[in-house]
Amino acid sequence: MLKSWAYIFPYLVPIVLAITCLTLLKNWNKSPIKIKYLAYFLFWNLFIEIMARITSYYGHNNLFLLHLYTLMEFLLLSIFYKKIHKPEWRNSSYFSIFIFCISILIILNSIILQPLSGFNSYAKTLVQFIIIVYAFSYFFYLSHVEIKRSVEQNSLRIINSSILIYYSSTLFIFMFSNYFFVRGIRMLPEFWIFNAILNLIFHFFILIAIWKIFKIKKSSY
Repeated sequence: MLKSWAYIFPYLVPIVLAITCLTLLKNWNKSPIKIKYLAYFLFWNLFIEIMARITSYYGHNNLFLLHLYTLMEFLLLSIFYKKIHKPEWRNSSYFSIFIFCISILIILNSIILQPLSGFNSYAKTLVQFIIIVYAFSYFFYLSHVEIKRSVEQNSLRIINSSILIYYSSTLFIFMFSNYFFVRGIRMLPEFWIFNAILNLIFHFFILIAIWKIFKIKKSSY
């Protein structure tokens, strides 16, 4: 039963993503600036999902898309957290230098260690771990400051929780994927089914968080 659903989950993700992106585009002028920074990540995510399915349909190796996705995933989510986090993050040149240095490491990994035709598990694991640190740090920041609760702030909490749950839950998959890949061992399909389910839940909760913002804004007019 689960394996039969496994063929459906990967197609549900771009559908949910497309609904989220269309909602953002339709309400772009009413979107809070912090949500717009997240929107860039979601637009990129949808583009990669579409390209992955096109290249897969024609039987091409599309692992290069994972390399591109990982780099932009790190850059866009880093910028998002830089904008929503405490002022020290927003105004820190050190954080910008950190983003630049990690981006170089991701690029070097694709050039030297794990080429574009293969799985970039080193870079993906590093990015997953950093984003988890971002999410934990944001929760820690919220627990130590007085921030006025608003629809936008509540939605940001939902988004941050979704990011933390998804990236924490799937971290071990990318940590161990290279072990299997190097030894020519095929990973159990249950790993990727688990990842697909979590990815769907992740994007579903982001859709809810964004929908709540525009629903309240519309009702306040």
